[in-house]
Amino acid sequence: MCRNIRTLTHQEPPATDAQILASAEQFVRKISGLRKAPKDQQAVFENAADDIAGIAKRLIMALETA
Repeated sequence: MCRNIRTLTHQEPPATDAQILASAEQFVRKISGLRKAPKDQQAVFENAADDIAGIAKRLIMALETA
């Protein structure tokens, strides 16, 4: 299930917001154990992915400036 998650730091060109969000969505699917969000839980999945993407972006930026 995690074959599409790849390292997003120190790449040229830098990881895009779309790549970071795609990795966050894959992570949410992995930890939830679901390949697709149930219709009544779609917003929960999207919010989780958005939160994780924001955290991941801050991490990537911090690692690249360190």
